Amino acid sequence: ISTVENLLIHNFGDEAVILNMNNEKYYSLNGVGYRMWQVLTSTSTVEEALAELSHEYDVPEEVLRRDLDSFVQNLNSQLLINTHES
Repeated sequence: ISTVENLLIHNFGDEAVILNMNNEKYYSLNGVGYRMWQVLTSTSTVEEALAELSHEYDVPEEVLRRDLDSFVQNLNSQLLINTHES
């Protein structure tokens, strides 16, 4: 997992705003979204991110997996990250 080039990220406590300089669009992340972003961009795979997040959030793994997969798909569709997984 890697971020695309030309992103500006500014956090406000546990929330963040991302500016994609490639398309000049702003995106906001709430606390959980920002934490998912941090973990996704500091691990090599979605599976590693899932393992780390499962230690932090008290939710069933299938719920966390569904939410994380949805988040990753959304980030990909907004051209904010690149995944190298099939």
